[in-house]
Amino acid sequence: MEPSPPSLPAVDAPLPLDRSPSATDRRSRRFRLGLAWVAVLLGIVAGSAGVFALRPSKPPALVFAGFHDVSGVTPSNHMAVGLSDLVRLDLEARHHVRLIADPAAGATTPEPARNRRRRDAGGRYLLAGTTEFMPEMVRVTVNLINIRDTAELWSVQEDVPPTELIRVVEDLSARTARALSPDQEILTDAPPSPPPDAPRLVPELLSLGFFIDNYSTRMNMATRQIYRAAVNLDPNNADALWHLANSYIRATELTWALDPAPLAEADALLDHALRLDPSNVGAQYNQCVLRRFQGRIPEATALCQLVLRNHPHYPGALRELGNDELRLGDAAQSITWYQGSVEAAPLLPFVFESYRGLGVASLALGRRQDAISFLRKSVDSDVSGVDDEKMWLAAALEMDGRHPEAAAMLADFRNHTAHLPADEPFFRILSAPAFAGVRMEVRAALDSAAR
Repeated sequence: MEPSPPSLPAVDAPLPLDRSPSATDRRSRRFRLGLAWVAVLLGIVAGSAGVFALRPSKPPALVFAGFHDVSGVTPSNHMAVGLSDLVRLDLEARHHVRLIADPAAGATTPEPARNRRRRDAGGRYLLAGTTEFMPEMVRVTVNLINIRDTAELWSVQEDVPPTELIRVVEDLSARTARALSPDQEILTDAPPSPPPDAPRLVPELLSLGFFIDNYSTRMNMATRQIYRAAVNLDPNNADALWHLANSYIRATELTWALDPAPLAEADALLDHALRLDPSNVGAQYNQCVLRRFQGRIPEATALCQLVLRNHPHYPGALRELGNDELRLGDAAQSITWYQGSVEAAPLLPFVFESYRGLGVASLALGRRQDAISFLRKSVDSDVSGVDDEKMWLAAALEMDGRHPEAAAMLADFRNHTAHLPADEPFFRILSAPAFAGVRMEVRAALDSAAR
C-alpha cells in the first residue's frame, strides 16, 4: 500500500490576473512602505548622531602661522620664531585669544586648499607675517584675514629698530585682539593654554634677545623682559640665567653708577648658572666683567683667562683682559689684547670698545696720532652712540692742538651723554697710579676744549 503524500499547509489561491487591488489595499501597502522608510531614516539619523558624538565640532580659533623670515640668513629664522613665540604668548596670556597652530604649515597646495584645512581644524581667522632682520632695523609685515571669505581685517608694515620689537609685539597682539573682539567665541571662555614648550621656547627667546642686545644698543630694558621670561620658563637653564645677569651688568655700564642691587642680582644669577654648568663660557665671561666692576681685578683676569683657555678667540674676554692690563698700568700689554679682540670679531658691534681701549692706551703711551685714529674708529663703529669715546677723542684732539675739532667733539659728546658723570670714566679706564699724569693731562685738555 503506497504511503499517502505529505500534507501541505493551506494557502490562499492566487488572484486572477485580471483582478485589481482595491483602494483599501493600496492605502495599506503605501502605509507599510512609509513606515519602513521612516524606520530607515531614523536609523540613519541615529547612526549619524553616534558619529557626531565621536567627532564633536572644534571650537573656533585664530590660526597663527607665525613669521616667515625673508632675511636670507639662517640665524634670522630662529629670531623670527622667537618673535612669533612672544606674539603667541602675549595673545594667550594677556588677551585670552584661543589659538591653534597652522595645520597647513609647510603645505605647497594652493591657498584655497590650505584654508580648507584651516577651517576643518577649527580656524576662523589667520594671522601671518614676515620679518627681515638687519643690523639697525627689522621690517615686520603682518596681516589678519577671515578664513571663511578671505577678507582682510587689517595689515601693517613697520620698519623699527631692534629695541622696538617688544613694543611691536604688544601692538600686534592688541591690534589683533581688538579686531577679533566682536567674535566672542574667539575671545571668551577660551580653554587654558597647554603648558609652554620650554625646551623649544627658551632658545628662541634667547636668540631674539641676543640680536636686540648686540645689534642695536648697549642696554635695552626690553631684553631683560625677554630673558626674565626665559628664566621663568626654565629656571635651571644656564644660558637664560647668564643672559639675564648680563642685562643687569649692562645697566651698570650704561649709567656708570655702581648700584649694588643689580650687581648683586647678577652675581646670584651667575653663581646659579655656573653651579648648573661650570664650563658655561657665557657665565664665565660675564662673571669676569662683573668682578671688574666690583674692583676685583685679579679675579676678573683669572676668569677671562679661563674663558680663553677653552675659547682662545673669544672677543669679549680678550677685550676685558685689555681693560684689566690698562688698570694695572701696562698700556703696551693692553694694546696686544685689544688688537686680538678686534681681529677675532672685526664686525661685532662691540668692537668700538676695543678701538676705544686702543686709543686710550695709545694716549697713555704718548702716541697721540695713533690715539686719534683709533678713537675715530671707535666713534664710527659705536652703533649706540651712548659711550664716552667722543670725550676721549676730544681730549686727544685738544692735546694735539686741534682746538676747534676738539671743542665740537666735546659739545657733541655732552649733548648726547649728559647723564655721564664728568670724571668717572677717567678713573675707570686709567685707574693705575702709573697713569696719574695722563689723567691730569686729559682733564686739562677737556677743560681747555670746553672753554
